[in-house]
Order: sequence, then structure tokens, then C-alpha cells
Amino acid sequence: MAKTCKLLLLGLVPLAAGYALNYALLLFLFLPINGFLLAILEAVLLFLWGYLAYRVSSPERNPLWQALLLCAVGLVMLGLGLYQVLAREQYWLNFFGAAPQMYFLPFLALTATLLNPLFQLFMPILEIWPYYIVIWIVMFLVSCIGCVLRRKRG
Repeated sequence: MAKTCKLLLLGLVPLAAGYALNYALLLFLFLPINGFLLAILEAVLLFLWGYLAYRVSSPERNPLWQALLLCAVGLVMLGLGLYQVLAREQYWLNFFGAAPQMYFLPFLALTATLLNPLFQLFMPILEIWPYYIVIWIVMFLVSCIGCVLRRKRG
């Protein structure tokens, strides 16, 4: 039970990183930070997410289940974000409106840089919700890789 709670609580790390990144970007607004540097930072954060999954997972437990627990907060954020964007067509003006945006912010520039040409082929007007889905899938896959590596190395 304690391990499950630990995995669920560590799922809040991208939310804290998103708020920190938002604060840093607004604080250093005058600095020329291009998308490439931001994408490198986000690739490092994605690697650290996999390393976190590796460190906190247990070799005795199912790696898929542990990765799902680690990404459960992200799944809730994805649901909140999709509901607000697709059903309500606007974000709420409170924590529940800002939290999904901040949760996926640490990985948004990297995803947009890599997938923008592909999405432009299928969608004439770019929207943000497909990026949220891709980010969650990639975070889940990276978590799975970290948990499986932990199980193999014991």
C-alpha cells in the first residue's frame, strides 16, 4: 500500500516541474530562449522521468501496473484537459483549468517540435489536445521502460 501511494504521489512531479518551468519562463522573459534549447531541456526531463520510474519501481511487482500507477495523475490531467478543450471549449479559470496545462508543459515544446509536421498533414488548424495525448503515451512508455529495466536488473 505504501509503495502504491508513493508511486501515485510521484506522479505529481511533472505538475511541479510544469509550474517551475512556467515560473522560470515568465521570470526570464527577456532572455532569448529558443525552442531547440527548450526541447533539449525537455528531453533531459523525459530521461529523468524514466530514471525516476527505474528507481522507485519494485522488481517483484508487475512493471506495467507500476508504470500505470506512476502515470495515473497524468491520466486524470489528460481527462481534465480533454474535457475542457473538447466539451467545454475553454479552460476553467481555477486550479483545475491550469493544472492540466502545467502538467504537460515540461514536454510540450519537444512534442510540438517533433510532431508538428505530421499533425499539419491531418489537421489544418493545430490544437493542443493531440499533443497532450502523445505526451501521456510517451510518459507511460518511458515509465514502462524504466520499470522493466528495474525488473531485469533486479
